[in-house]
This record gives sequence, structure tokens and C-alpha cells, in this order.
Amino acid sequence: TDSHLYSSLGGSQEDGGAANQSGDGSQLFGRDTEKTELLKAYQRVQQQHTSETVLLHGPSGTGKTSLIEVLRAPVSESGGYFCAGKFFQNSGMALEPYSAIMSAFSDLCDLVSQSDDFLLGARKEEIQRTMGEDGYLLSNSISNLSQFLDPNGSNGAPRAPETVFTMFKLACKTFLRVMASQAHPVVLVLDDVQWMDNGSEQLIKMLLEDNEIKHVLLILVYRDEEAEKVLDLFRGDRKKRVDIHLGNLDTQAVHQMMAYTLNTPPNDQTLALSELTVHRTQGNPFYVRQFGDFLEQEGFLKISSTDGTWKFNVETIRRESMLSDTLADVLTKKMQRLDSDVQKILMVASLLGYHFCEIVLVDTLTAIQHTDSRELQRVKMADEKIDSLLDIAVTAGFLEETSDGYQFGHDKLQSSFQSMLSSDENLQLHKVIGETFARRGDADSTYHAAVHLNQAVELFQDSNQRIGLAQISLEAAVYCKQRSAFFNGARLLRAALKIIPAQQRWTEHYTMTSRIVGLLAKMELVFGNFTASNKLNDELLSNTNCVDDKLDTLITCVEVAIADRADVTDCSKAVNKALRILGIKQPSRLTLPHVMAKLLKVKFLLRGLSDEDILGLPVMSDKVQNTAVQLLVYGSIFGIVNDQEKPAIYYALLALELTLKSGLSKFSPNAFAIYSMAELVMGHTERAYRFGNLARTMVDRLQCHQTGSTAIILVNNMVAHWKESLHQLSEPTYRAMNNCLDAGDVSFGIFGAAVMAGFRTCMGDNLAELEEEFHALYSRFKSFKNCSSIQYFERTFQFVLNLRHHDENWRKLTDMSGDIMQESEYIQNAIDNNRRILLPLLGILKLQLAYHYGFDRLAESILVDLEEFKQMLRHGFNFSVWQLFGALTYYERYRSTSHRKYLRKARKFKRNFRTKAMTQCPNATPLLTLLNAEEVAIKGSLDESSRAYDVAINALSNAKLVHLEALANERAAYKLCMDQKVNDQNKADRYFLRAMELYRYGWGATAKCDWLEQRKDRLLTMIGTETAGKMIRMIQINEEFSLNI
Repeated sequence: TDSHLYSSLGGSQEDGGAANQSGDGSQLFGRDTEKTELLKAYQRVQQQHTSETVLLHGPSGTGKTSLIEVLRAPVSESGGYFCAGKFFQNSGMALEPYSAIMSAFSDLCDLVSQSDDFLLGARKEEIQRTMGEDGYLLSNSISNLSQFLDPNGSNGAPRAPETVFTMFKLACKTFLRVMASQAHPVVLVLDDVQWMDNGSEQLIKMLLEDNEIKHVLLILVYRDEEAEKVLDLFRGDRKKRVDIHLGNLDTQAVHQMMAYTLNTPPNDQTLALSELTVHRTQGNPFYVRQFGDFLEQEGFLKISSTDGTWKFNVETIRRESMLSDTLADVLTKKMQRLDSDVQKILMVASLLGYHFCEIVLVDTLTAIQHTDSRELQRVKMADEKIDSLLDIAVTAGFLEETSDGYQFGHDKLQSSFQSMLSSDENLQLHKVIGETFARRGDADSTYHAAVHLNQAVELFQDSNQRIGLAQISLEAAVYCKQRSAFFNGARLLRAALKIIPAQQRWTEHYTMTSRIVGLLAKMELVFGNFTASNKLNDELLSNTNCVDDKLDTLITCVEVAIADRADVTDCSKAVNKALRILGIKQPSRLTLPHVMAKLLKVKFLLRGLSDEDILGLPVMSDKVQNTAVQLLVYGSIFGIVNDQEKPAIYYALLALELTLKSGLSKFSPNAFAIYSMAELVMGHTERAYRFGNLARTMVDRLQCHQTGSTAIILVNNMVAHWKESLHQLSEPTYRAMNNCLDAGDVSFGIFGAAVMAGFRTCMGDNLAELEEEFHALYSRFKSFKNCSSIQYFERTFQFVLNLRHHDENWRKLTDMSGDIMQESEYIQNAIDNNRRILLPLLGILKLQLAYHYGFDRLAESILVDLEEFKQMLRHGFNFSVWQLFGALTYYERYRSTSHRKYLRKARKFKRNFRTKAMTQCPNATPLLTLLNAEEVAIKGSLDESSRAYDVAINALSNAKLVHLEALANERAAYKLCMDQKVNDQNKADRYFLRAMELYRYGWGATAKCDWLEQRKDRLLTMIGTETAGKMIRMIQINEEFSLNI
């Protein structure tokens, strides 16, 4: 048998299980130092708010996998989760990318599901809240993750494969963050990383770069012989790593293992046997085990029938074993002892992969039986004996049974049987295996057929056979795209291109070549290989015969320009080039007269059309026109994101013109949305709202929620807030954000998140809840640091943190620098990239912070700066915030200085606000009551002021604007404190207490509440004194002085 001698050792035969005494790794021989290093790394991850990476490496067979098992018991006992996955040779050609990581994550889900009911319920809620739609995406690869998800929670929207490729990796990072905690650290072991597929390589790199992942010990196990690919993960990365090298065992360790295995105290005989073993195996645990099995099978080691002990003679072994000093001979001798038919099976199986299916093996052997190939005569055999022969291979330790077939006991065994095949046999077998898969007919088998046949491509000399192979490769690549296995698909497409002679590609094989090149260009775009994608697109455009064949390529060209973060000019060139090919002429240099002329034309076309007339337009059927609308919308949106109004509006108007003339496209809602923004800029609020609402209705009517979600975000951000409350707009914006992400539009998905975040902060949603939600979103998006939209989100997140957390220096809270962003870098980035819109939006947030923390002069200086950007701020929902806090600041400055210029400025801001309120804007009306109270407080009596503030408090409470309700209470208290005639300390105290209660528990602005609490008692003591107003102004001046310092 295989393991009479070493059965007591347990462990993993895959990786030299003889190095340890038990399967859980509790006793190891010669590995004390390495064991201690691993345990210390786990303790650091458990006790500190950090994660670590361990690189465990060494030659094949040195017991790396067995060593890792030493962590399983202590991790489990401390409440942690130990999960592991293993890569295999040729993982890069496996149809399921990320298989090792998904296997480990599946183990992790099983471990979490074993928690007690209370913990499991809390974990389910946390996973659903944090992962959202990404949880359902990930559950396609981790089936047992679905137990944590709401079965009715997914929106069910299909995702483009390109989207899945990107969002899947983000979902994995979120999954690991939510699963790991200080109470439950995660040990994630990835074995044989040198064989990782390209997708897994990218994902591991993302995990390594993510500083938000805490309490995770990532252990990467690999072989020294193939270390380069693993070390590439860390190029330029200076993070500290634990490096553990596992070498062969020395004589002492082998002696300990030998004595334990032979169940005898160490003595001269066991030492001599150990020395001989080390001489023959170099102390490699895998070969030590094989050598022991060989000695037993050859009769050199025998169990005594009298006392049950092992008997052996070292000199006899040394003299008669006839072994050379090479390690490979140990294994070769054992393989040669197998029945010849077992050897044949294992040689064929070795080409099927580390794992293989019995049915495929049987079909392959049957095909070999009927082939006339001279090269395969040596592996022919009768198929009726296969089951019994596989049993022999399992008993001998060469194979292991799995749930869906068999796997080799060690990859070294697989490679050893492969090496028994000659190069001709190898080629012929790949051909037979490929043909066997091809006969099965299903898509999965077609993929495997393409993989094997391409490895035997030199056997295909007939041109028709080679073209047939190229066709199979193309079909397999299409299937790979559907499965988001892009690297595998790209490899097959490149092979297919190489098969087709260059001079015949665009003549005799035009259709196939255009499909191959077009699909490969899209895959290169997904990988971020923009130069390669452009080169393929250019080849396609220069060789295609008609416009219809160019359409997808033109879209890809523009997508490359956008994804490559090209500037607006480059993107416009790409759009214009595409439009010229479609026969749509554009001005060489876009000017304002061009925009106005197109605007007049669109207005003429819209004249007399009702909303139902527009919604009743036929669906656009012409593919060229559909593509043109899509290209124009892409160019328009890119212009919006980069603050370029002329190309943004012009392209949208042109798309609108095509829509009105030729019918509705799934991109038409975006054109109407941008047109509504243009109407708003021209001061036509009613028309802007009409066409903005029409765009949203059109999304529902055409059921284009993925492509039309951009329209919803734009309309809600710029137009709809003039007629609808932010509470109404928040949820649709959130859905649109997710739809953008599902469609692969990461840029606008993040922009939608920023708009939604802005809505919720303006609505006064609880900041503690927002901080948690924003943290989850930011962790999800921060990988796209080069995406300009992330800056919209960052500033709102930092604003929330500045209202939530503080140190002793209140001045720092008016500076938008912290964990999320640095103000100086943000400003410099806006200037360098000509994104001036970022500056006023930052200014509005700083204005609110300066006002809330009593830095009125700073707030005044910000208002002066914002005047430069008033045209940019006139239309977005931030307009209300600007006008409100502008008026409040100037009212406060008037109180402090008695300079009437401030009162005039305050009233000007109030008039602007009243103008908006007169348009029945639900977001302006309740805010106006606070400004009315401020005006009354300037010139009215104390009773009139109190009544005005109470009106404002009630209006803001009814509008559910808790942050402004708190502010109205605070302002009412200030008015009482500054009065020199009335001493109503109790009433002022009630206003203060109510304000602090709302700030702390309603709004969650704990830093603001603490700031107010520090000032409250000093202010209350001044009530009714002649110097009350002066003293309060002195407090403000002192705080402003600290600001200047």
C-alpha cells in the first residue's frame, strides 16, 4: 500500500505531509522558528488595527501547506476565521478566474454562518447594508454567500460582462472588509500563487493596496523556482511584509520524524537511516515520504510479527536499494512499479489537468482506441478496465477522488506523468482531447476544445482545418466574454489571429477577422491597454467595407478616449472622427455661434410638440443613427464631467435633433436632460423642468434604466430640485447611481453617489449614519482615484467628518483636510486639470463650516471668493445652500460691526432666495423662514424675534430639516443672549439645550454640539448686561484671532 509507514504522519501529501505529525499541523519537525513567526503575525493582526501580508516560499515539497495548518486551531479558538484556496498549474487557462480566491471566500462564508443566531443576524444585516447590489454579483461565484442576502433585494438588472470584470474586484474588497473585524480576524491563505491567473493577480494586487482592509492576515504561498510572478505584485510597494523561507529539513529534523514514524526512541540505527534518507532526498519532505514508501514496498522496512515494531538494516538498504542520488529517481521507481495500463491512464489524465472528469477521460481513451495515429499506440488500452485502474491509482496515492471526478495527489505527480510523454505524443494527445471536447458540443466544452487544439496547432497543416480552429477559438472567446474570463478570451483571440495568414485576413476571411479584431479591441480596453485597443480599432476601421461594420468600433474608440482620461479636445476629436465616418459633418472649431445656431434649430423642431407627442415618437430603427446619438451623448457627458459647456451642449443638441427627426434612442433621455440644463442656464426654469421631467419619463417609457440613469442624475442635480424636495430626489438618485455602475459607467456612478451625498447632507440626514454609508461607498470607489468624479464625493465625505469629529483646535474644522482629502491638493488638482467647478463647490462646504464654528470673517472671505463663480452656482441644488449661509453670514457680520454694507448684502442674498421660493421651490420656502427671523432679529423687538424664530423652527421641523431646526434654536438663543434689557436666561438655555439635542442626536454633528456646549455657559452669564453684545463680539474676535494665527 501507499502509506503504511507514513499513515501516522497525516498532513498533506501534496506538500510533504511527512514534515508534520498530525493533520492539523500541531506538531512539526524542524519548523519551530517559522511556526513562531506565523503566530506572531496573526497576533499583530488580531490586536492591532491593521492587516499584514506573509510571503511563505520555498522549493516544491518542503511542507509549506503543512506549515500553514499550524494556524488553523489558534485562529479558530480566538474567534478568527481560517480560509484557504489553492491555484493549480494552468490556472491561467481555467474558465473560472479567481477560483482559488472564491474557494477561500466560500470557506469564509461557511465559517461565518456557524456563528450564534444573534451574531449571524447582525452579520447578515451588515453584509446586506455594506455590499448592496455587489453582494448579489459576488454570490454568482460564491453560492453560499446568498444565505446572507435578502432574496428579494436585488434589482435584477443584467450587467455587461465588462462591468462585471471591474465591479467584481471591488465587490471582493468590500466582502473582505465586512467579514474581518478585531473580534473575528481573517486568515486568508492562497497556495501556489505562482500559478495564479491574470484576473486573480489583479485582484490580489488590489487587496494588497487597500489600506481600508483591517484585521486580515494574507498568506501567499509559492515556490522559489517560480517566484518572479509573485514578486511582481510588490513592485514599488514599500509596505512591510513578513518573509518566511522554508528550506529542506536537516538531519536532526528528519531523525525526529523518522523516530516518531517508526514508533521507537531515537538511536544509532534510526540516525543512520535518517542520514541515508537525507543523502538520498536532500531532506525534501515530499521525497522523504516517497523514499519511505519505496523502502517499505521493496521490503527493506518490515513490521515484526512478534512485537509490532519496524525492522530494517541500514547497510542492506545502502547496498541493495540501487538508487541513484537524484531525487527524481525515487518517484520514477515508484511510478515504474505501476501496471502499464495505469501508467497510460495517468499519462493521458495529466494533460486533462490537475482536476479532471472521469467521463472526459473515458471519452478520450475511447477516441485514442479508434485512432490510427502511430504516435498514440503506446497509450492505447481497453476502456472496460478504466474504473478498476483508477481505483489502483487512488490506492497507490497517485490520484484522489473528488466530488466531480479525480485530482492528482500532488502537482509533481502530474508533471512527472506528463514528462513520460514524448513531444509527438503530447501534441497528438492534445489534438485528440480537443476533438473529444469539440464533439460534446456545449459552450463549456468548446472552450476546452479550443485550449487543447491550440496547443496542437502545428499538427493542423490543412488551411481549412486551421481556419476551423480559428473559428472555434473565436466562439470560445465569445463564451469567455460572457463569463467575464477576459484574459482567457484575449489569449484565444490572439491565437486565432496568428492562425489566419495576414494576407488573407481582410480578403478571404473578412467576417471572422473583423469579429476577432473588434472583440479583442474591447477586451484590451477592459484591461486598460488603450494603445493596443486603439491600434486594433485603427486596423478595423481601415479595412472594414461599410459603415455598419464600423459602428461598434467607433463606440470603442470614444470609450477608449474617455477611459484613457483624455482631455476634452482629444475626446471631441474622437467623437468628430466617428461622426465624419457616419457622414455627419462637424465644425472644425466649435464656437458659441455654432451652439446658438443649433439651439435655434432644436427650438424650431420642438415648437408645438407636447410631451406626449415627443414620447410617442417611433423608436429609432436605423443602426447608424442610433450609434450617432450614442456617440454624441458620450461626448456631451464627457464635456459635462470636465466642465466644458460648449461641447457638452452642442453634442446634446445634435443628438436631440437626430432624435426629433428619426425617433427615440435609448440614449435620447440623456440628450433631453442636457437640453433641460441649457434651458435653465438661459433662465427658463419652467421649460427646464418640463424637459428634465420628460427625460426621466422617457427612461421609464423606453425601459433604458442603465443608459438613462445618467439623465436622472443630471436632472435631479441641476433641474428637478427647483420643483421637488430633496427628500423625493434622494432615493431615485441612489437607484440611478447603482444603475450607472451596473452599466459600467463608473465615472457617472461615482458622480451619482456624490449628488446623492450632497442631497442627504442638505436634507440634514443623520451624520453618524452618513459617515458609515459614505465610508462603505468610498471604500468601494477609492480604487478609481484617477476618476475625476471621486473628488465630488470626497469633499462631501470630509465635510461630514468635520462636523462629527474634532480636536482642541476648532480652526482645523474649517479646513477641508483630513482622512479623506487634503484641501491644498484638491485645489491644486482643480487648477492643474482646469476643473474650476470644483473650487466653488468646495467653497460652499467651507462656508458652512466657517459659519457653524463661528469664524464669520473667514465665511465672509469665502463669500467674496464665491462671487467669481456665481454663474456656475446659479442652477445646482447648492444654490440654496450658498444663498442661505451667505445671508446668515452677512447678518452676523452686521451684528458684529454695525456696518450697513453687510445688511445690504444680507438682504440681497435673501431677495435671491425669495425669488427662488416664489417659483414654488419646496426646498427654499422653509429656509426662507429662517432668514425672515434673522431680519426681524435685526430691527424687531425681542418678542417679535422669538415669535419669528419659533415660526422658523416649526417650518423647518415640518420640513424634516433637523440641522436647520437646530440652527434656528441656536440663533434664537443668541438673540436672547445679546439683549441688554431682558434677562430671560431660562428661555435662552431652553433654546440652547434644544439646539444641542438636535445637533447631537438628530443631526449627529457631535463636533458642532461640543463647540456650542463650550460657549453656552459663557453666553448665558451675559444675558441682561449692558455689555452683552460687546462681550459676545469679543468672544468671536478672539476666536477669529486664533484663526489668523
